Amino acid sequence: MKIDPTIHQEPAWSERGDFTLPIKLEMKKDTAWHRVEHLWCKKLADDRVGLCCIPFLGYNLALGDEIIVEREEDGFYEIVEVARWSGHYTFRTWFDTSDIDTLDILRNEIKNIGCLTEFLQPNLLAIDADSESQRREVTKLMEDYKLQGRLQYEKSDGHTNIDTKIHNEPVWQERADRLIYAKIEHKGDHEIREQLWAKFIDNERFEICCIPFFIFDLALGDEVSITLTNENHGLIDKVIRRSNHQTYWIWFNNLANDTICVEVQKKITAIGCLFEWYSNTLLAVNVVSASQANLLLDTVIDETKSGFLECVSSKSNA
Repeated sequence: MKIDPTIHQEPAWSERGDFTLPIKLEMKKDTAWHRVEHLWCKKLADDRVGLCCIPFLGYNLALGDEIIVEREEDGFYEIVEVARWSGHYTFRTWFDTSDIDTLDILRNEIKNIGCLTEFLQPNLLAIDADSESQRREVTKLMEDYKLQGRLQYEKSDGHTNIDTKIHNEPVWQERADRLIYAKIEHKGDHEIREQLWAKFIDNERFEICCIPFFIFDLALGDEVSITLTNENHGLIDKVIRRSNHQTYWIWFNNLANDTICVEVQKKITAIGCLFEWYSNTLLAVNVVSASQANLLLDTVIDETKSGFLECVSSKSNA
């Protein structure tokens, strides 16, 4: 198991905090890769802390939340529950690492709205909105930049206890005419969903038109049925027909620079695989046969042996 740490160099409320808390973040079925975020906190009790930084990776958390934590034998901590929501909202946005101008301009616009920000090298900006009016202004700004192709973003409404992961460049976008959702399995009590692009076939069937980032039993081209949630979202309840495609996830660690990521993308393109980037550390790859899956593993074997990445099968349709 690999542990990849994320550290807050300039926490938004640096003067309020008094210690760093190493929180381990993981998916229940993913034993290959774990992330640790070192959260800047204020100790409130033996098992209760106030969050004094804007989370980079800790989903359904926001600046000012009070959380109950539990220490594990390995020295890391797990979040048991959020004891008190602060009412803040967290936005995360990613840039092309060469587009420093966009980062500088956006940070100034965010500052003018009155929001705090934190930056994680090489290209992640976390934004805190402390009111509904700020949330609306930041959302509008993010959408404008996204339509210009200058960034990708997501938002976490902590107090709703639901976080949503999105696809910005679905591989079958021209086929899709709907957005549907799937629940992501994880250890926490809160709900995380992945927003998926899909094509409406009939009242009972939708075809998946993107490569899942976090859903273990779903693949590009699968046909699914949905049920409507209280928010009027179509939530997948079962797979009706398998496409025989399979998803592989490539996780790049902090040793992998932009050159390595670009070279891996070129290699994957050369063997005919479709792919989608979720972030600069996660690439979802679609394979259509066992032979292509083996070819993919052989293609990235040098980078795997060098410790730059791990290539993990989602086990979809296996």
